[in-house]
Parts: sequence; C-alpha cells; structure tokens
Amino acid sequence: MNAHAARETLERLLVEDGLALDRLTVPQGLAGMFAFYRNQRVEDCPADADADMLLYQWGVSRGDDGDVFELDMARQLILDGDSQDENIWQLSLAFRFAPTDALRAIQSGNKWCPRPKPQAVDYFERFVRESEAYRAVSDMEPMEVELDYFNAG
Repeated sequence: MNAHAARETLERLLVEDGLALDRLTVPQGLAGMFAFYRNQRVEDCPADADADMLLYQWGVSRGDDGDVFELDMARQLILDGDSQDENIWQLSLAFRFAPTDALRAIQSGNKWCPRPKPQAVDYFERFVRESEAYRAVSDMEPMEVELDYFNAG
C-alpha cells in the first residue's frame, strides 16, 4: 500500500470486519487502527526512519458547535522519510463526545508509538487501553466519528 491509499485501505478493512464508521465504538475503532498498523506496511514511508508512527491524543478542544472531548488515533506517514511539511500526512480516526465534567477533568495529552515493531505496538496499545481518557469513553457512544486523511505539515 502507498500512503495516499491509507484511508481507503482502512475503510475497506473496517467494512470487511462488518463495521460501519458512523456506528464505530472506541474499542472497535482503535482495535482496527492497531491491526492496520501492525499488518499494513506503507511502501513509501520507511518505518525504520520514523516515517510511519502512531499518535494517540485526547482532550477537550473547541469544535464548530462548542467544546468537545476528542479521543484521536492518527497514523502519521512521512513520504519517503523526507520530513518537509508537504510530505507529512496523517490518517486520523477521531471520536468526539459531549464534554461532561468528568471528561473536562482529564488532562489533555498525547503519546507516540515510533515504530511498528511488535513489542513497541503491544506496549503502546496497553498504554492506550489503560489510559484515563480511553477508560472514560470506551463505553460511551460518540457524538461523531471522523476518519480523515490530510497533510499535517
């Protein structure tokens, strides 16, 4: 797969698993992203050059209709390992929730998984699933789920 096919490839894999983006839960979506990262290499983004990484981020942010709590898993792809702005792309799976008092109390943050090595991905997945943000929303129905592929440079 090449980087610009990432969104279509993930969408196809979710459909093959019987999942619909508009009804995706956080556990389903993140399981899909982890499987996609473990099993799908991107030919034009060398993993050994930090050109294929996962970024987990969470917190309250300003949306079009006011504040939202967002939990996001993004796969950052750097074309040909060249970190010029125009070569940095992200495939982002974002879950948005109404910002309850409990969600507002969670400190915003992020964490990177720099390489798709099995032990590193296992550690990263454990971190995500044990995080306060994940535990707070894993049983909640999101207001919105968005899958986007964009230039992040």
